[in-house]
Amino acid sequence: MRPLSLCFLLLASCSTLAQRGQTLTGEAARSQFARLSALEGKWYTVDDTQEGPVLIYESIAAGHAVAETVFPGQPHQMVTVYYLEGDTLTLVHYCAAGNRPRMVARPKDGVDLYFDLDGDGGLSSLDEMHMHSAEFHFGGPNHMRQAWALFEGGVQTESHDTDLERRPALD
Repeated sequence: MRPLSLCFLLLASCSTLAQRGQTLTGEAARSQFARLSALEGKWYTVDDTQEGPVLIYESIAAGHAVAETVFPGQPHQMVTVYYLEGDTLTLVHYCAAGNRPRMVARPKDGVDLYFDLDGDGGLSSLDEMHMHSAEFHFGGPNHMRQAWALFEGGVQTESHDTDLERRPALD
């Protein structure tokens, strides 16, 4: 029984490692890009811990990209641009830290949409502080949870998890 259990664990590990190297391409990438395009509007924290919208989504470049503005109008405002690069769903996060990590969508169990750093992500060093991955959990057209992983020195130092809801524009 023990060799069988060990074999199962080894196969599960190999499957997970193979999945990490894969990217979402083709119809899966186009479908997720359409899902991002449908997020257009203003998003607020569910518990109203932030004043005003935390995120604003808008389609740009004649629908070929989606811009996500984080903390709009604040000194630490950031922008993430999502787009299809060829057949791969990609993002570039223009960070308040002064860098712009590049990530690609990859499959991940239990996550509706997952992005992970693509190679060195365009960073000068993987040791510099940077956003390394992002998870999206969708709970309907007007609810989602995001979790962004911050890395520094090659290890995860923080996770920024936010429960969000889209509200109609009042202005």
